[in-house]
Amino acid sequence: MNRGAGAVVGVVMVFFVSPREMGLYAGAFLAYTFAAAVGDSAIRVSAPPFWFARQGRDLLHRVSAFGAVISCVTVAGFAAAVRLTGAASTREALLVLSLCLAGVFSCAALPRVTYAEAQGRWSFLARQQMVAGLGSIVVGAALVPVLGIGGGFAQTIVCEGLFLLRLPRPGVELGDGEPAQLPAALRRMGHVSVTNLLGWVQGQAERIAIAVFAGPVLLGYYAVAYQLARSLSDPAATGLMSWLRNNLSQPEADQRSVYDASIRRGSILGVALQAVALFCLVLPASLVVPHSWHESIRIAVVISASLPLLMVQWSMSAMIIAQHRTRELFPWQIAGVVVTVGCGLLMATYLWAGVMALVVRDVLMTLVRGWLTRSDLTTRSRWAVVLVGVAGILLAAVGWLLTTWAGHLR
Repeated sequence: MNRGAGAVVGVVMVFFVSPREMGLYAGAFLAYTFAAAVGDSAIRVSAPPFWFARQGRDLLHRVSAFGAVISCVTVAGFAAAVRLTGAASTREALLVLSLCLAGVFSCAALPRVTYAEAQGRWSFLARQQMVAGLGSIVVGAALVPVLGIGGGFAQTIVCEGLFLLRLPRPGVELGDGEPAQLPAALRRMGHVSVTNLLGWVQGQAERIAIAVFAGPVLLGYYAVAYQLARSLSDPAATGLMSWLRNNLSQPEADQRSVYDASIRRGSILGVALQAVALFCLVLPASLVVPHSWHESIRIAVVISASLPLLMVQWSMSAMIIAQHRTRELFPWQIAGVVVTVGCGLLMATYLWAGVMALVVRDVLMTLVRGWLTRSDLTTRSRWAVVLVGVAGILLAAVGWLLTTWAGHLR
């Protein structure tokens, strides 16, 4: 809901801001998501053991506070950098700085969120996030005409703040395991943080390359395209990973059957999210956004082709992490980073070759993770991965035809 709300407000922003300003907005979120990857997300997916050991609650509060510090320092550093280099005005730098609040609210909610997750209260969390997301759309869209990209930052701040306020404070620990288990949980959190960092670099390296070699205008176009095509997939994948890790941590869990269920859920969810992105975000946007943003629409259609495979890929990564095999994943993540930088450089010189290369990268990285988890993949899961890959390409082809037709209507 948060990212979906961000996509809606992002469409509103294209009527009021320039591609350069949108590039600055995208750069700020690069810093924000970096901090979330190494702090917020690593804590979230590693939290279940803390709630089943004495003193775990207090330790979780401390690491959550540390995550908030990471977020504030990272976003503030980016704001200072763009102001000192002249890439942003003082007003724009202050708007970027306001994003620190979102990181504080998100990390403050971690003990509450993970406590509810450990209790299996997924529908409750979804309802609270829905309320927060809808409220943030109203506030963010209303502020965009006045604050420009500040309205986009306000949407994220309001969404995280409302979500925090709607969650009850966590109660006592759910178990009485020995505190000696906690150092191992902290080490695992560190490993997940490194894995997330490499995943973030792999997922964002093309934006960094575009920003460095092509400038903020192309970054603005790409940021809008990415927000339309994939704004729903990352949070959905995070939720699916949380579900998978919590179920794998249950005593006497059948890992293979849980993993099989996660792959099938990811496949169905991925195709559904691609359809929603194309027909509820990209296609309507192609009918209303200014003609100068039409290139973003076309990019969004193409990169949506690998969205279903990304949903499956995240489940595969979660399984590798749950089996404490992150070292096996590191070399492939580094290879993914190198390939992604190459895709960004290609986009800066030959746009459509770079866009197609990103889709090919996603296919290859899914195949690699499938190979690493091959012993846990059932025949049904393997067919699901193949079919979902084909479905993603076919849906993207339909989306291309419809958006082209919509462009001719205008």
